[in-house]
Parts: sequence; C-alpha cells; structure tokens
Amino acid sequence: MCIILIPSLLSAQTSNSAPKPKGAMKWNTTGFKQANSMGGGEAAIPKSGKFRVFVLMGQSNMTGAARAKELKPPYTEKHDRIRIWANGRWEYFVPSVRFGPGVSMARQLAAFWPDDTIGIIKVASGGTGIRGFEKNWSFERANLTFDGKKGSLYKDLMNAVAEAKRMSKPEFSGFVWKQGGADGTKKVLGTEYYDIFKQLISDVRKDLGAPDLPVFMPSYMNDEDLLKAVRRILSDEELRKIRNLAG
Repeated sequence: MCIILIPSLLSAQTSNSAPKPKGAMKWNTTGFKQANSMGGGEAAIPKSGKFRVFVLMGQSNMTGAARAKELKPPYTEKHDRIRIWANGRWEYFVPSVRFGPGVSMARQLAAFWPDDTIGIIKVASGGTGIRGFEKNWSFERANLTFDGKKGSLYKDLMNAVAEAKRMSKPEFSGFVWKQGGADGTKKVLGTEYYDIFKQLISDVRKDLGAPDLPVFMPSYMNDEDLLKAVRRILSDEELRKIRNLAG
C-alpha cells in the first residue's frame, strides 16, 4: 500500500540500554544523518502495548528547518508514549534545534493508538537525490545529484534499525517518504524515479521484515498543483505507473 498524503505515565518499562556486542561498530552513536538533535533525553520503552515504529526518510523537507525554540506546548513536553531514535538510543521526542514533520505526526499517531508507544527512526539529508537512498548505493550514481560524499543513507538507516532492535522490539508500522525536489531539476533524473523508488520500497520492506509495510508520501501542495509540477518532469506513461503503485 502506498498513500500520497495531501494536507487538509510510564509504569512497567523495559530498559533502553542493552549490552553492546563485542566489537560493535561506532556508527551506533554517530549516524550524522539521523535525528540526533531531536532527542529529549534517554527514555525507557513501556512493556505494555505495541511499540509501533515509523521510518522517516527524505531530503530537506523531511529534515526540517523550523526552529525548535518556536514550538509551543505540548510539542515542547515529553510524551510518555513517543520515542525517537537519537544518539544511538531511544529518547523522548523533544527537538532542541530544528524540527520537521515528524513532531506533529507522532502526536497524532499516539492519539490514534492510545495503548501503544510510537517510535520514530528518521534518516534525512537536505538536497539529496533518490539515488543517495538506494540500497545498492554507488558514489557515481549518488553523485548525479552531487550526493556522493554523503555516503549511503540506506546503510545509515539499517545501522540504526539493527541497533534499535537490540534495545527494543519494534513493530514497523509505516514508511514516510518526503523527497523529490533534487530529482525534479532535470528530466533525465526524473525518468528513472519510479523504478528507483519501487526498488527502494521493496528493499525497505524486505530488510525491515515487513512485506506489507504501508508507504506514505506527504506533499505540501494541493492535488492540482502537485499534478502540474509532476507533469513538467514525467511523461504520461510514467504518471500511470506511479498511480498504479499508489493503488
């Protein structure tokens, strides 16, 4: 399932700290494309209910540029059932510098599932083309949008997932993708977008062990404006493919 979104107290807990396996890699705490500045301190995971984890990936609009100091309650407060992967551990989701769309989304998800805990794993980097997110990453392909020096964002995501699994028992409940601007600058970049994105979704579902993982694609444009913008880049045939993928 792929959905395009258009705008219109802890008691029983389990420790968030797990023994590091011998020879553990340093990426556990240094994934610079992860949301390290959005954590509000280490937080245990409640034992009751499910731990529903959502993966967020994308470029600048997913990273977020809004100033955390401008947030108002309740977004400045710790939520007992919301966590974010930051600094190699699960933390409360309280941004300290900048924030993106995950802040309000997590609150709405927590309200929708009042008996469960919501976890966010976010890997995003501004200005990055879709080739920078491929599982079979290469410098040459990523550098078509000048992203070669950033390294593999997919690897960064899976590193975070592996470490998070050692500390908790996540049930992956959704993949949120907010990206595309970097690939909309040239038609030669946009024409491959569908096939790359389809493979990315297949890889994410397989590697998360969630074959039916829902996929969400938020947009800041209304339906008509979005369609006009996409048509400037893609052919009618490619648009039909995307509609079929979205169901």
